Amino acid sequence: MNVTWSAPEFARIARLVHDHAGLRLPAHRRDEVETVIRRVAADRGRALDDFAGQLERDALLLGDLVSELTIGETYFLRDLPHLELVRDLLVPEVQRLRGRDHVFRAWSAGCSTGEEAWSLAILLDQAGVGRRSSILATDISRPALARARRAEYREWSLRGAGRATAEPYLRQVGDGWVVGPRLRDRVRFEYLNLAEEGYPSFPSGVWGMDLILCRNVFIYFERELVEAVAGRLHAALAEGGWLLTAATDPSLRHLGLFEVEQTPAGTIYRRPVGLARSTAASAAPRRRAVAPTPLPSLAPPEPTPAPQGQAAPEPQGALADAVAEAYARGDYHAVADRGEALLHDPVTACLLVRSLANLGQAEEAETHAAAAVGAHPLASELHLLRVLLQMELGRWDEALDAARRVLYLDRGLIVAHLALGAIQRRRGRTEEAVLAYRNARKLALALPPEVPVRLADGQVAGRLAEMAEAQLSLLGAAPNGRS
Repeated sequence: MNVTWSAPEFARIARLVHDHAGLRLPAHRRDEVETVIRRVAADRGRALDDFAGQLERDALLLGDLVSELTIGETYFLRDLPHLELVRDLLVPEVQRLRGRDHVFRAWSAGCSTGEEAWSLAILLDQAGVGRRSSILATDISRPALARARRAEYREWSLRGAGRATAEPYLRQVGDGWVVGPRLRDRVRFEYLNLAEEGYPSFPSGVWGMDLILCRNVFIYFERELVEAVAGRLHAALAEGGWLLTAATDPSLRHLGLFEVEQTPAGTIYRRPVGLARSTAASAAPRRRAVAPTPLPSLAPPEPTPAPQGQAAPEPQGALADAVAEAYARGDYHAVADRGEALLHDPVTACLLVRSLANLGQAEEAETHAAAAVGAHPLASELHLLRVLLQMELGRWDEALDAARRVLYLDRGLIVAHLALGAIQRRRGRTEEAVLAYRNARKLALALPPEVPVRLADGQVAGRLAEMAEAQLSLLGAAPNGRS
């Protein structure tokens, strides 16, 4: 990083920060960075060398430090022209592409203390899709996420030109403001490190997005990480979905992943429609699609002779191979077009459900998941996919029942415990959520940290243990059973 630090402990901590979150710490920020590190170490009663050792052992604390080293400049309806573009242009375009009943899926990546995510909820409400929207907001900082979940803000968060737009959605309490009930169920705040490869994935909820806001994040990354994160964001978008970055962020035009459009609000990026038919998209590097874990197939049905004059049905083995190849290369249309023919086998049924979801068709994906579960009641992955889709669609009671069925089939399924924790937390059942997250953490810690976890779309045990511990921290619970 070509920085001459004033003490070796600062160099050690800077390297940890860089390796964990890809954070670029240029030489001109040296004094500022050292001041922040000293303050955070002092707040925890640690000398610098002890603090560095603690950071090596505690990835969550390291994430908290990263957030202290970035500029948390956020307030309601910041960059208002960007958000008005979402309301006036992008939402109508998504409705044209997917239908007016489509649930609009958005992700605020690097959400800080939540003002951007709540602002997005306000603009989607104004666009008339508020009740048919789902907003995921993620950050690496537990303190920021805790504040975002509380949804309590001071006057400073309303200092921008969008104050008049935001106020009707807020309730004044004393000298502060609280997000009102109209929006509270529309945003979900979760822990996620953008520098790591744990997304897109179904367990994280990062898939098939119509819109991603990732603003003032790329400015902190090295060029190589910018390209890697941009590739993962591209993969997380549904076809025709949009990525919005900030004017200060580096251009992504050279990557060849996106259609690039200039608007009065700035440059915006779009994942082309018809991925497999897009030369630029197919040529650009993408994160490899993770195929579902193979499930034991049921005995194939006896072939039915085709009516005279019609072609014989495709053999099941050839069909499964063709579907798996199409899914692996990201041609979700080729999978979805085969429809109900894929429900006869649990493996191809999973690929159908996943493909529909990645195309932004969550309702249809859930309908097919329900049919597949009926045909294959012992297939854990189909049950799990249905849980995740019901969560996405806000059907929390149904999701709870489905999660319990998954765990009845497989008590050791870590991602099912994580999903159960999220469901119980959303239902306000804190004790049950804590129990589920503790179970997930215990199961994850029993595995080697770098081992991929079953049905977790490539995520490793160490990362899932970290995610469970972050959720426990946000709920004010100790990870080891002591409250």
